[in-house]
Amino acid sequence: MTHSTLGSRVRARRQRLGLTLKELAEKSKLSVPYLSEIERNATNPTVERLATLAQALGTTAADLLGGQPAATNGPPLSVSLQRFTRSDDFTRRVQRLAEIAGRPPEDVRQEVINFLATAPKRASGDLTTEDWRRLLTYYASLLQDP
Repeated sequence: MTHSTLGSRVRARRQRLGLTLKELAEKSKLSVPYLSEIERNATNPTVERLATLAQALGTTAADLLGGQPAATNGPPLSVSLQRFTRSDDFTRRVQRLAEIAGRPPEDVRQEVINFLATAPKRASGDLTTEDWRRLLTYYASLLQDP
């Protein structure tokens, strides 16, 4: 999925990292209302603030402006998936998968989030935490099956 505006790219990147606006504000030293305005395309940041924002998001200003996409870009996450990816349960499971696979936890985390974000969903309504756990268990079984 291509995000056509700076705001949509910032929001997608923030969500992919599992950050709330408040957490991004703390990392970037920019205010929550200002970040919200950027995500809603109500304002454009200065070059300096764009660089600060990009650094807080672990990417480049060029990426946020629509240049070469960073490896962790992907579709926006549903509210319930954002909540699940910030849970202790998710963090523990990803850590365990990373240990089994002998890979860096952040790489496994992004891979799992990509899987969950693109997995088939219900015809209506958002998935519950238990639904996300089941999908993660299924994903883990795929990784562990020789």
